[in-house]
Amino acid sequence: MKICLITPQFFPVPAVKGGAVEQLITMLVEENEIEHKMDITCVSVWDEKAEAISKKMKHTEFIYIPLREEKNLLDCKKNDERFVNYMEAVYEKIKERTFDYIVICGGNVIGYKEMMQKFPYEKNIVYLHGTALMAQELQEVYKYFIVVSDYVGNIFKRSNLLTPDRIKVLKNGIDYKSFVQTISQEEKRALREKYKIQQDDITIMFCGRTVKEKGIKELLLAFKNMKNRDNCKVVIVGNSNFANEVQTEYDKQLKEIAKEVNDKVIFTGFIPNKELYKIHQIADIAVVPSRFEEAFCLVVVEAMASGLPVITTDSGAIPEIVDDTCAFMIKRDEELIQNMTEKLELLSQDEELRRKMGQNGKKIAEKYNEHHYYLEFCKTIEEIDKNNK
Repeated sequence: MKICLITPQFFPVPAVKGGAVEQLITMLVEENEIEHKMDITCVSVWDEKAEAISKKMKHTEFIYIPLREEKNLLDCKKNDERFVNYMEAVYEKIKERTFDYIVICGGNVIGYKEMMQKFPYEKNIVYLHGTALMAQELQEVYKYFIVVSDYVGNIFKRSNLLTPDRIKVLKNGIDYKSFVQTISQEEKRALREKYKIQQDDITIMFCGRTVKEKGIKELLLAFKNMKNRDNCKVVIVGNSNFANEVQTEYDKQLKEIAKEVNDKVIFTGFIPNKELYKIHQIADIAVVPSRFEEAFCLVVVEAMASGLPVITTDSGAIPEIVDDTCAFMIKRDEELIQNMTEKLELLSQDEELRRKMGQNGKKIAEKYNEHHYYLEFCKTIEEIDKNNK
């Protein structure tokens, strides 16, 4: 089967600059090199390193669109212009080609309306990675909807705009092989020294974009309220603008709160996905305090794969991923900060509980490995193909 995957205009595939969608598509093409169940054409923004890696792949054709690099991916006006330039270039590259299915993999999915309506309706698939839905308009453009969780699927079903056979749930996968890796004690010591973490400190890790919706401010306030935090550190991994560092007002707020607990909070900035497992290896607790509805939540699964106990919220699809054997799930109410403080204190003081929860999480995370994700993607496309016949 010939599949065209069109990725967003932000980051390249292979995912040398990060990006959740780009990482998923990278896993698909890498697994397809082994299984070769599909002939894939992948359309991506151009990057020199990504192109060099792509040349080693035999079963995926890469079409790269050269665009001027933007330092601030939060600038909506520039992103709108960038998208239009990207979409027009994509259409010119694929308009004479024949595919069994064209899959728009996230990004500005409604922006492709005019382009996608030039292709046969039954070949058009949208792969939604978020919860911002425009079902009425989308359903006129795309016949099939791949969504990343039952949570998102149920939102569509309740809208009554789509028949159930048009909605396919494909739960995300992670780069499992990376996150189950271990590093030597020497490497751990070096990393802790790099980030000024004492060898006996309990390390509490947040990993993700430093934006309000992710609940980092609430995490820092909860940490500040801990009675016993003398041997604890908080490590904030990531920034608001992915691989392009910027300083937002929210970033400044976080650093002001951090000052109130002296040297207890470390901001690492962006770390490439392929290097994240090393930071997980020096962490003791993962906190994912999302305030908004998570369509899925890759960082929860990555933390579990690394054997970390998790403190998280009842956000979106997170309850589909964790259970009480591996995570503490907190309600997003007025007692969020207080409850988070209590769980931080409990886990920071109980090594055996951390170990048991980490082991349980590791078992759960295994079903989200890259090979399983690839097989489920192929199965989803096969089901769509069967529906069309």
